[in-house]
Amino acid sequence: MPRSKPTISTVEKLYRGTLAVATERGPRGVTYRTVAGQAGTSVGTIKYHFADLEDLLFKSFEYYVDTVAQRYVEDLRNAASLPGLLDVLVGITGQRMLSDPNDATLMYTLYAHAARNEHYRALVRRWMASTRGALSAHMPRSLTIEIEAIIEGAILQKAIGEDGPSDAQLRRLLTTVLRAGGVTA
Repeated sequence: MPRSKPTISTVEKLYRGTLAVATERGPRGVTYRTVAGQAGTSVGTIKYHFADLEDLLFKSFEYYVDTVAQRYVEDLRNAASLPGLLDVLVGITGQRMLSDPNDATLMYTLYAHAARNEHYRALVRRWMASTRGALSAHMPRSLTIEIEAIIEGAILQKAIGEDGPSDAQLRRLLTTVLRAGGVTA
């Protein structure tokens, strides 16, 4: 357990270092030494602020989820029309989500870890509930599952291959599904 509340900059440095290692080596590659090296801090600093490596790893993924979800919710909140909503949804699958090539890798690393660990699965479910809640301000709740599936598939295709859907193709698909679901303005 942490003995005192660490400064935000120290915690963020440790979170970011942990996420970088998890992206590069997977969660099993997260060790005190690899995180300390990546974060430019000492092993003692990590042990001082976190109960153990699992505590550090989970809180780092929680930081990641909260950061991405906040960005997503803010972007959706600012979408005032169907064209604006489409801009946000297409943007999520491109520059906005994949501004760093490791973003998609980290996201799928979390998903793979969640498939094996209930604690992480609950974190991903919380993330999904947050994004679906933000989407439901623009469409029927039942439609949010379809839109989320399209977005996830597009992110995966763009992250892994060169032949993922273009922004124009994705916009057409999303427009078709949204209009079929009753979203017109």
